[in-house]
Amino acid sequence: MLNNTSIPLSQNKLLQNIVIIVAVLAAAALFIITFTNLGLLHFGSPAEFVPTTGSVVLQTKDFKFVQEEMRVSAGTEVQLALSNNDILAHSFDVDELDLHIAMPANDSAEATITITQPGAYTFYCAIPGHRGAGMIGTLIVKS
Repeated sequence: MLNNTSIPLSQNKLLQNIVIIVAVLAAAALFIITFTNLGLLHFGSPAEFVPTTGSVVLQTKDFKFVQEEMRVSAGTEVQLALSNNDILAHSFDVDELDLHIAMPANDSAEATITITQPGAYTFYCAIPGHRGAGMIGTLIVKS
């Protein structure tokens, strides 16, 4: 007797493949959501940072300065607000200006600075290994 089981088997195989595809997509979505919420996965780059007159906000996230470039005017008193969104301490250092500010973990720090000399200055985190990991940026002082 001839038993025609090819149609149910192909339907079963199709159903199995659909279940596998849905499971893989669900796992990928869970991975993306989890790592994005933990701050370990980013899509796109942050917009160019343009501070308001008299104040500059600099944030850290995932061992990076969110703003890799800051612009201020020479001779203007600037309120510098540093926001550390990481679970480890960082620092804001500009050697040429002898500027060294501790940034406690998950906390903020503030300083008032006036830079008189126009130029481009490198800022970085002086915690060992952090600068090498990419915690570096440029402070541009315009005349």
